[in-house]
Amino acid sequence: WGRDHLSWHYDHHMGDQDKNFGVVWSWFDLLAKTREIFVGTDKERAAHDKHAIRAETARSGAALRAQRRNPLRRLARRL
Repeated sequence: WGRDHLSWHYDHHMGDQDKNFGVVWSWFDLLAKTREIFVGTDKERAAHDKHAIRAETARSGAALRAQRRNPLRRLARRL
């Protein structure tokens, strides 16, 4: 919701925080000329891909940790 309706706020948190100061009002960045758009750019796509890879790694690691915590399950899989 925030990405679509408060894009300047999303840009502040997900993009360059040293540029997008207008967290509450987008007009502040327009006056100060500090607005740097992040939504829909190649940087956003790269960040999304990076986070998707990290999430998949975390998911696979969680499954492995669950196996290690339950040795009976591991034994049952071998049988």
